[in-house]
This record gives sequence, structure tokens and C-alpha cells, in this order.
Amino acid sequence: MKRVIIYCEGASEEKFINEILAPALWPFDVFITATSFGGVSKYSIIRKNLQNLCRSDDTVLVTTMLDYYGLPQDTPGYKDSQEKSNDIYTCVEYVECEMRKDIGEDNFLPNLIMHEYEALLFSDVQAFSYCDMTEKQIDELSAVRQAYLTPEHINNSPNTAPSKRILQVCNNYDKVLDGYNVAKNIGLEMMRKNCRHFDEWVSELENAV
Repeated sequence: MKRVIIYCEGASEEKFINEILAPALWPFDVFITATSFGGVSKYSIIRKNLQNLCRSDDTVLVTTMLDYYGLPQDTPGYKDSQEKSNDIYTCVEYVECEMRKDIGEDNFLPNLIMHEYEALLFSDVQAFSYCDMTEKQIDELSAVRQAYLTPEHINNSPNTAPSKRILQVCNNYDKVLDGYNVAKNIGLEMMRKNCRHFDEWVSELENAV
């Protein structure tokens, strides 16, 4: 069995990893645990934590589930990533590559969520009915989804990031509990079908053994 530690941003991601992603990887003989640090502050802290995790046991794969949208400005490659290409996938992969070089540990696999975890929930907006949203609210979220090529393209400004879009439609939305219910009813397969970068990361975890 291969052990994997996912360094994630907060309670929403931790619940998703432990209760949805981890069980899906058990058949692949991969055992996942999440460690949350309660938000992003400085890259130097992220770097120190990741290196400590990697060095504490080099048989464990350490990976990340961090929002590209919320990365500190001093994250390697972040400032100039958007100058490299207009393609968001190229931008994100560039930052991941720079992080891998900066962390410098063989058992480190960088992964950034485009643009944040809540984007995955736009894989099937009908699932928001499981957190008691009205048909009108779901139609509003559907309009957001239809305006972008994929959920991963829903953009990353302070007012238009995926989580902000949801809260604008439903201001009492609970990111942890409601987010879990929506994700559970969407299912991992649908998320992977709609979110290419996320799918590639999960595939790497499936083959981690």
C-alpha cells in the first residue's frame, strides 16, 4: 500500500479528501490522509511545511490541494505564470513545475486546483439541490457554468472566483457542510470528466503505488 499525504487549504478540502477522494483510492491500494493548515499566508510557511512532511518519511508521497486563486504572490512562478501563456492549464502547470523545483524533494507532487476547490462543484450544478437551493438559484449557477468552457475556467478575481459566485447566489451557503453534500452527490467520476487538470492529478494518485 502506498501512503499519500495531501497538504490542503482548509476544512472544505479536508472533508472532501477524507470522505470522498480517499475511499475512491482504496481499490488502488493507495491510503490517503489530509493535513490542513487553515488558509494561505506566506509561501515560506508552505515551503517549510511541505519539506518537513517530505523529509519525515521518504516512502510517503506528499502532494497538495491548494487553490491557484489564493496562492501567495511570492509562490515560485506565480507572478509571471500568466505572462507565459493565455492558457490557464499552461499557467498552472508552470507554477507546479516551479514549486517542484523549489521544494526539491523526490517524494513531492505539486497540485493546484483551478481556480479553487469550489470549481469542482460546477461539474453538475443540479447537485446544489442537495443543499436546499431553489430552482431559480440553480438556474443562476447553471448560467455561470455555461459561460465557461469548463468548471476549471471559472475565473479568479476576488468577486468572481467559484466560491464567490455561489455565495452571491446563496449567501447562507456553508462551504464545508453544503460543499460536501454537493460534492458527494456529483461524484468523483463526474468531476473528473469535467475537470481535466483535476482528473490528471487523481490519475497520478491512482498510479502512485
